[in-house]
Amino acid sequence: MKKGTLRKGILASVPGTLPYVTAVSEKGNYNTPQIAERLGTVPSTPSSYFVSSLNENKAKQVCRRHESFVISHTERHLMRVYPAGMRIDSSNFNPVMCWAFGIQMAALNYQTEDVNMMLNSAMFEQTGRCGYKLKPEIMWDKHHVMYNKYNPLDKDFDGIYSTTLTLHIISGQYVSEKNLNGSCQVEVEIIGIPADSAKQKTKVVSRNSLNPIWNEGMIFQIQFSDLAFIRFTVTDISNGHVTGQRIVPIKSLRPGYRHLRLRMPNNKPLQLASLFIYSKQISGDTIDLNSSTESNQYEPGTVKRKPTLFTRIKDTVDFGRSDVSWKFIHLHAYLLK
Repeated sequence: MKKGTLRKGILASVPGTLPYVTAVSEKGNYNTPQIAERLGTVPSTPSSYFVSSLNENKAKQVCRRHESFVISHTERHLMRVYPAGMRIDSSNFNPVMCWAFGIQMAALNYQTEDVNMMLNSAMFEQTGRCGYKLKPEIMWDKHHVMYNKYNPLDKDFDGIYSTTLTLHIISGQYVSEKNLNGSCQVEVEIIGIPADSAKQKTKVVSRNSLNPIWNEGMIFQIQFSDLAFIRFTVTDISNGHVTGQRIVPIKSLRPGYRHLRLRMPNNKPLQLASLFIYSKQISGDTIDLNSSTESNQYEPGTVKRKPTLFTRIKDTVDFGRSDVSWKFIHLHAYLLK
């Protein structure tokens, strides 16, 4: 006799409880919503140790239709999202949107070092790569003004102060170690929820990758800085190759003058490559992004430099570890095909 096969998971909405993913077995599981509906009984809320697994396409569909329910459900239960079966090249999906909805486990193809895998690495470097990261307070703190009102797909957040990031790309050092005569350009990208996604580029410095000087300022408006990352990419325009890159969480970017150490496209450290930058973050009201006064305020010629500010950003930042319950954290998950 053949064993009962496992049918496709479905999203069920139970009166008085949160929607959850369950699997229906042909052998007759009386705790499933379909069987319970036939018997006229209301199923109980699933236990906290149950893990719901969805592929990325199903997870996107659920998050768009039931955004508030998914965030509330992940307060008490674990959810896992894994790459779709169509990714035959072992590529990865963007884990930031999963984290934005409170999903704890974003399973990635660990053997592929693409941008999304680098985002995952940058996320857990904040806690010394221990594998756990506390969720933003807006998802679990009942005293937060935006509790149960937060939707990552919104464009405006009334209860959250936006962050204005002023960034100045001053110069670089050995940004292309294999070709010192390359023509380099820096691209700065904000990766986060849809409202925060932005990208800007500097001018091209011709035939100088040893110590190029860009001396350009940028301003970004960030609504949800808890899940915002900044990516620096140095590209050799002559051949289109990425010579260095680095992804840093916005909250880990220290203010002032810094030497940002770059990494290879596969996220391995480079020995000499770095960017000399100035950054400042202001939390509060929105400023005029077209204002020349704000952008020129941090020109190297108008800011008095102090030698004590020339320090490098550490590869990992330890914010301290709190004894918290596992239901409020992001988990470091990966998938090997």
